[in-house]
Amino acid sequence: MMFMPQFNGSALIGERAPFASLADEIWSAIAYCGVAEDVELSVVESAGAFFLEGQAPSQAVADQILQVARRCVGSNVFSRMSVR
Repeated sequence: MMFMPQFNGSALIGERAPFASLADEIWSAIAYCGVAEDVELSVVESAGAFFLEGQAPSQAVADQILQVARRCVGSNVFSRMSVR
């Protein structure tokens, strides 16, 4: 399993931007949800929306990951995941 939270914004050194924290929260929830085996995933924030990018072993796993992410921050999470 490979996860890489990403934040396309700016913050002062030593200051965490709120969206970066939410991307980290999404990433952590997915990492510990129990269905993320054999998944390559990045959580990318852009203009307040979050995108799940990467590959999942099946559509069912991709759908479950999207549900976990939406439980964290609501409906502004979108999947750009592909199925291998």
